[in-house]
Amino acid sequence: MVPYKSNNHKQKKSAALAQVLFLTNITVLPVLSFVILILLYNKTNTKPHSILVQHYRQSILANIVAGILLLVVSALILGFGSFDSVYTWMWLILYFTCIHSMLILFGVFALIKAQAGQAYVYPLFGKLWI
Repeated sequence: MVPYKSNNHKQKKSAALAQVLFLTNITVLPVLSFVILILLYNKTNTKPHSILVQHYRQSILANIVAGILLLVVSALILGFGSFDSVYTWMWLILYFTCIHSMLILFGVFALIKAQAGQAYVYPLFGKLWI
């Protein structure tokens, strides 16, 4: 985790909003939440290494990784299996249960850190864009 903290209440709320938009994008409002996140990130006028920008970047990166995983893994499973095979659907359900749930859990961790005014870097892929 990145050690710096933010005491600014407005930045905490905006950082938390970035993480909420990630969670809504992968659960209830796909694409629309991502578009709103990108628009808010572009309107952000803070220092490049502020806690707010870090949360926006992590949230955007997490959304991109989640989207790529959704498309690529689902396409691979369907490509190697067939629509009428029970095993194909079993692997798809396992993917959504395990990997998608893990991304949601990481998003909840990031939301907690944002509300506390602390930085959060997503495991595995978070260091690609800090």
